[in-house]
Amino acid sequence: GHDILLKIEVKGAQQVRTRAPDGLFIFVAPPNNDELVRRQEQRSKDSLQDMAERRRIAEQEIAYARDYDHVVVNDDLDRAVAEVAAIIQRARERQT
Repeated sequence: GHDILLKIEVKGAQQVRTRAPDGLFIFVAPPNNDELVRRQEQRSKDSLQDMAERRRIAEQEIAYARDYDHVVVNDDLDRAVAEVAAIIQRARERQT
């Protein structure tokens, strides 16, 4: 009767899905690769090599978005949060 939100990488989500196949899986994606790079550079204190590795991983993970129940593009934080909340609410309503 409780919602559990997990902010995890694709591999972790795959493990959760095997244990909770009836879960609701939402992939939050950047609007595009340029914005992903810009955000990473803006907040990161990592080395250029580490940032490049994180971008490589992100590009690989985006390919798995099609395996999720929903994909939310995070082009505007408030809108994306509202969309995720609405998806969760609709799932709750279907269960009752």
